[in-house]
Parts: sequence; C-alpha cells; structure tokens
Amino acid sequence: MRHGRFFIPTHRRGGRAHLLVALRVFAVTLIAVAVALDVALLIVQDPAALPGPLGQVAEDRVIPWAQDNILPLFPGLVTVAAEPLPAVSPAAVVAEPSPTAEAVAAVPTAVATATSTPVRNPADSAAALPTPLPPTPTPVPVPKPERIVIPSLELDAPVIAVALTADGAMGTPRTAWEVGWYGPRPGERGNALLTGHVDWVDAGRVVKGSFYGLSKLEPGSEVTIRAVDGSSRRFVVDWKKFYDAASAPLAEITGPTEQPSVTLITCGGKFDRTLRSYLGRWVVRATLVQQR
Repeated sequence: MRHGRFFIPTHRRGGRAHLLVALRVFAVTLIAVAVALDVALLIVQDPAALPGPLGQVAEDRVIPWAQDNILPLFPGLVTVAAEPLPAVSPAAVVAEPSPTAEAVAAVPTAVATATSTPVRNPADSAAALPTPLPPTPTPVPVPKPERIVIPSLELDAPVIAVALTADGAMGTPRTAWEVGWYGPRPGERGNALLTGHVDWVDAGRVVKGSFYGLSKLEPGSEVTIRAVDGSSRRFVVDWKKFYDAASAPLAEITGPTEQPSVTLITCGGKFDRTLRSYLGRWVVRATLVQQR
C-alpha cells in the first residue's frame, strides 16, 4: 500500500504483530512454570505448611508425583529437597542458656575495637610533635678593653692596642705604666695577649713597670678587664710559668684557647746589658669566670 511518498508493506507489519503475541505468551508460560516450580518445591520441603486436607493430599499424592516427574528435570532441586531441615527440640530451645550480661556487654566492645577508627586526642598529637628548639641568641659584641685591674698587685693600668713589629714580634707599650693588648678582645672566645714592662728607664733612672709584680701572682688570683662601655670581665689565674726567652714555646703561650682567656706576659730573669733585654719571660694564664 502506498501512502504519499512512502510504501508500507502490510504483510511485514502483520508478521511483527504475531511475533509480539507469541513472545508474550512464551513469557507468561515461563512465569507460570516458575511459580509452579516454587509451589512444588515448597510442598516437597514442607507439606504441613498447606492448610488442612490440602497438606495431606500433597503429602500422599503430589509429593511422590513431583519427585518422579519434576525433580529429575532439575538436578539442582534434588539436593535441596533431599536435605531435610534439622529438627529442633522444644526442650533444647528452652534449655539454651541466655547470654550473660558480661557477654552481651563484650560484643559491642569487640566490634568497636575491630572496626572503629581510634579518635586521636589533640593533646597526644601535640605531645608527639618535636619540641621546637629555642632561638639561638644573637651574640653580643664584646667591647674593647680600657683598663686592667689586679687587686693583689694594687694595679690599675690603661690598656692600649699594639700591633706586630716588622720581624713578627708582638709590640710593647710606649710607656712604663701602660699594658699592650693584641688578639681577641678580652671576654671573646680565644686567647687575648696582654704585655707590660717589668721596669722602665726614665730620665736616667729605673722605675717600676705596670707588670712589675706579675711573678707574684698565683693560681686563683683575680684579673679584671674593664671595657670602654663600663662593663667588666673577671678572670681567674690558672697557671704561672717562667720560660727562657730564646726557647719559649710560642704556640703554647700565644696559641688559641677554647675558652675566653687572657695571657699576661712580662720580662724576667737575668738582664743582658749587651742586648739591653731580660733573658727570661714570665707568663700567666687566666680564664673568664664572670662578666657584668
């Protein structure tokens, strides 16, 4: 049949309708078979579930017929039907002990322990963190020395900076009453060298120098260095030694130290008039004990 520009085959349209009807009939049949199988399985497993005479009829006639004709067609059902449900005695049900209060209380605890996520205490998390290190204090520069005070020698003398001479020796003060300083500032880490004259020729006469009594110091004697800013640093004598000037261990005397130290040096021993110098050296080492 033609309709406008399109050609519709009527015989194909009728064939499709018949096919749909057949599929619907087949689906309904399958549903009916499934329902029948469910009912048969229920009857086989528990015929007493049917009311009154129907249960007796099912047990006497339907069950044998289903076992001979239906179950062989479905092997999977044979196993299910062949295994009878376990019989439960009423006495056993009554005699079954009830769980104790302790057992009931233990169940949620075990489940919670196995499945729950532990809640972290914020205080525990804070305690687990590493303790931050305190900030490193900024070192305060040690000011330049201004005076040296040795109470046991009744000494209070000015301190001046000296340099090395052309031959590499440490310079000496320009006057009898001054004390020369070279190296780290007294109070800084290291060995600050302080040198003073034992005596001095002034206008043809010999006068005492600033370190005239240095050989009298003993371990435990105090040496105080006052700085230009008014602060002071107290040192205590560790040892006193006398060396021959020609063989004195310079590394031991002038070398660096781990602690803030001062080394006091002056002349001593026999005076060589030809060289116009003493042949020995007194050396005193003191270590910082207090600063204020």
